[in-house]
Amino acid sequence: QRTGLWGLEVFGGYRLGTRVDSSGPFPTYSPDQTLSGGEFRLGAEVPLFRDGPIDAGRARLRGAEIARDAADIGFDRAQLDVLLSGIKAYFRWVAAGQKWRLAESTLRLAEERAQQMQERAGLGLTSDFDRLDNERMVFERRDRIIAAQRDLEAASYELSLFLRTQDGKPSVPPAHRVPAFSAAPGPAPRILDVVAVAGRLGRCHPQLRQARAELKGQEIELDLARNQVAPDIRVGAQVSRDVGDPALNPTLGGTVFDALVKISVPLLLSNERGQAQLKKASVEEKRAELRFAEERLLTLVRDVESRLRASHERRVQTERLSETSRALSEGERERLTSGLSNLLFVNVRELAALDADSRLVDAQVLEREVLFELDVLEALHCS
Repeated sequence: QRTGLWGLEVFGGYRLGTRVDSSGPFPTYSPDQTLSGGEFRLGAEVPLFRDGPIDAGRARLRGAEIARDAADIGFDRAQLDVLLSGIKAYFRWVAAGQKWRLAESTLRLAEERAQQMQERAGLGLTSDFDRLDNERMVFERRDRIIAAQRDLEAASYELSLFLRTQDGKPSVPPAHRVPAFSAAPGPAPRILDVVAVAGRLGRCHPQLRQARAELKGQEIELDLARNQVAPDIRVGAQVSRDVGDPALNPTLGGTVFDALVKISVPLLLSNERGQAQLKKASVEEKRAELRFAEERLLTLVRDVESRLRASHERRVQTERLSETSRALSEGERERLTSGLSNLLFVNVRELAALDADSRLVDAQVLEREVLFELDVLEALHCS
């Protein structure tokens, strides 16, 4: 029985050899002769080089354990990918829903103005040209509604992959469930310690943990391949004792101790050397992939920090832009009522306000998405 202790092999046995009459069909061999009770023996053999530090059996066992760990880590990685994809899908849906609401509110302004102009045209207070121009604005904004509705539906379908009913089917979220962000100023900027976060992710991120497990498995295969090139030298010892009446054969009595040395040195080993070179190349390739993954993860952390800073600055600026554009839009409508402006300027101001509000939505959504992504990465645990 081979053990895991440096390839130590322990063996034992029993044999019974009786003297056969020389006139019979079989000759008598003295080494096979035992006393009447037979011979018991016990011994051990240790490989010094080949199959000592590692052998095929131990390599398969260790490789299976590493493959199991890598599979568990792969499941964690899949969960992380799904979670991050779900976050992106959710905030895309939020942004699409809020832009759809903004487009609807802008359309309502034009429709209300169209109703008022229709009444004024009946009284001869508004020209048909102005009424027709406002009608054009209604058609244009309805087109924007259709495009916004399509974006919202596409985002809803994507998000439904991460929302499930009780029976496990995708659930498409309705538009009325889109949350509305507060008009109040957003939170203060969050300070990110890039070195600390990168160090934690370097230890705990499933992608790196899985790559390290795969590298360890290939290193075991390389160790085995290199070991098979070494000479096969084994030392061992055994003890044996015959049981029975020693008077029948005085030479077989007592306990016998034997020491042994086995040496086998193949001359070519071309296949084993080729396998060792192949495994070495595979290990070097996996190490390069691991280094690239570590560098890519560090770049990811730096990018998150950059996106977080930029999204906060952008939100602050778009809040001011939205507030200013809304004030100008309302002022232009008041000027139109007073007869100091025209529909062309009103349309420009309202579309500018719509664009500013859409920019604000993008900035708010981006900042929250980055914060959620950062929370997920910081919550990773090493197992």
